[in-house]
Amino acid sequence: VIYRDLLEKSPSDDLIKLKLAEMLSWQKRYEESIKLYQEILAARPDDLQVRRKYAMVLMWMGKEDEATNELEKTFE
Repeated sequence: VIYRDLLEKSPSDDLIKLKLAEMLSWQKRYEESIKLYQEILAARPDDLQVRRKYAMVLMWMGKEDEATNELEKTFE
């Protein structure tokens, strides 16, 4: 609730989105989490740590191929 309230006041704050996405993924609310990760990555496509966290959620969802593709983007 706290992160959603903060995000309502600052809808473009990627740090708040990230924290909310992490919490949602820990609660196994993967679809909601993925949506936030995608929003962050749209604004910050070169953020390797966010992309790795996004890939982990994809793995937890059983989307191994997509997760692998995302992880490969984080390697030089």
